Amino acid sequence: MHVISTCATLNTCLRVLRLPVDILYRLLTNMSHGRGAPSTTGSGPSAKSSVGSVAKTASKAGAAAAAAVAAKTAAKKSSPASSASAVPYPIALKNAMEEYILKVLDTPEKQLAAKVALGTLVGAAGAVIGVKIYRKVRDSTSTTIPTVTTPEAQAAIKFHGEKKALTPDTKRFRFELPSHMHVSGVPVGNFIMMTVTINGKRETRCYTPISDPNERGFVDFAIKVYPPNAANPNGGVVSQFIDKLQKGDEVSISGPYGLLSYDKNGIFMIKANEKAAPESKEIRRIGMLAAGSGVTAMIPILRAMLKESLEAPKCSLVYSNLTDQDIILKSELNYMASKYRKRFKLWYLVDKPTNPSRWKYGIGQMSEEWLKDWMPKAESGVLILICGPKEMADNCKKMLSGLNYTNDMIYVFSAP
Repeated sequence: MHVISTCATLNTCLRVLRLPVDILYRLLTNMSHGRGAPSTTGSGPSAKSSVGSVAKTASKAGAAAAAAVAAKTAAKKSSPASSASAVPYPIALKNAMEEYILKVLDTPEKQLAAKVALGTLVGAAGAVIGVKIYRKVRDSTSTTIPTVTTPEAQAAIKFHGEKKALTPDTKRFRFELPSHMHVSGVPVGNFIMMTVTINGKRETRCYTPISDPNERGFVDFAIKVYPPNAANPNGGVVSQFIDKLQKGDEVSISGPYGLLSYDKNGIFMIKANEKAAPESKEIRRIGMLAAGSGVTAMIPILRAMLKESLEAPKCSLVYSNLTDQDIILKSELNYMASKYRKRFKLWYLVDKPTNPSRWKYGIGQMSEEWLKDWMPKAESGVLILICGPKEMADNCKKMLSGLNYTNDMIYVFSAP
């Protein structure tokens, strides 16, 4: 009996939840058949005028046909269904709801079940809204925001289970922070050290978060996975390990590290070494040279600068890859270049474009010509940022020196 009663209650609740849909369907069905809508015709003068009009038109085809058409039209216009005054939409909706509810909830037991179902739905919705409001207020009034990173100690973060392919060999990995209140605590322009244990051996690599540093509860990294090849039979040991992580698996991070960070409004904080105090430097023109995954160091800086209301600083990025399919976060870069075209210039360089006839950017590697065309002139208030393989970075720095850029105008991102 309890089972039967429970099933009956659930069935009633489901029927109650269907009420709005069924009522709307009934109204639309009635409207499609001409019921429930205000009538614009009647049996008075307008009907006579309509009859006269039809008769006049039909006279050309013959008196008999005109009489038949007029008689048919008059009968239709003067029918009770048409001449009855239509019920306004709000009243029709109210009547339909009352009729249907009384039909479904025809016993006290069903009415009680409906009240329980409705109360449960309202209570659940209120609880969800209440929790969201509470978290919003708590987050906005919190005086201390916990960060997960610290150079003195390592913190454990768990793989969220979410990874998204950005290029054929680069993926976006999401990790959960200790709580939904935590932020990564990595200043724009800095990076972290990620440590994993593989076959009993600790391995460490440097990665730059590509998620917003103020995002709570998670942190994202764009990591290039290096498979085994002839030149490197083992491939990227750490990147392959990360690519095989399962949801809930832990890695350790420490940091932040780096000698350069972006503050705001064109102000960079730059340190001579890890132990030195940072000095502020105002920059009005920024040049960026990136290769491969080195662009991950540039993107957080671009986001921070471009969302500011000030027109300065202006920036240009030359980003090189083997093919155009290897461009990381291409859609975001293109969007920024389009939206902020007066402040941000973008140029791609590839060795092998997928479709050379349709490729509208550069082909080849970094050269002095590209630097002359796309980098700001060597003058006060200029900073050139470089991130990529060591050979590429050394070559770019050499070419820049030949173009009269001084050492204080050049910054190369490198691991400690």
